[in-house]
Amino acid sequence: MMIDSHCHFDAPEFDADRADVHRRAVKSGVEKIVSPAITAASWPQLKSVASKYANVFPCYGLHPMFIDEHNNAHLKSLEAWVSAEN
Repeated sequence: MMIDSHCHFDAPEFDADRADVHRRAVKSGVEKIVSPAITAASWPQLKSVASKYANVFPCYGLHPMFIDEHNNAHLKSLEAWVSAEN
């Protein structure tokens, strides 16, 4: 089984052809896609995209490459978001 363990599938760069990218990935043998969040503001979009594709698994969090966009309140928000999603 092939799993894409890090694809920002909710990124706006995929907006124009997300369905086609997904189709090609599946056709190539990718059975699951783990899609990590970038910022707190991106969680709703990630949830929306993942809800459309059964094999896309959202990984909510705060991406370390965007540390300047995060603050301590986002950690509490993350805890609440993940609790609500379970």
